[in-house]
Amino acid sequence: MPHKADPSTIRDNTRLRELEEADMIRTIEKKRAPGPVRWTMTEKGIDILPAIIQLMAFGARRHAANPFPGKPPRRLT
Repeated sequence: MPHKADPSTIRDNTRLRELEEADMIRTIEKKRAPGPVRWTMTEKGIDILPAIIQLMAFGARRHAANPFPGKPPRRLT
């Protein structure tokens, strides 16, 4: 019976790979067997963190009451 991959896992893996390729994160240890992989932020990732936090704070201040007018809130996956 073929294994069906969970779409959310595929999306998460794609995002992690993109962040790794952009030198924002790196793996601490890679395992050959299936299991968790540990990640850490690179210097570049740490440098951008204050800007990301400010953008999150802006969104919380400006759009907390009605983040998506006329639409139901989206679920981040």
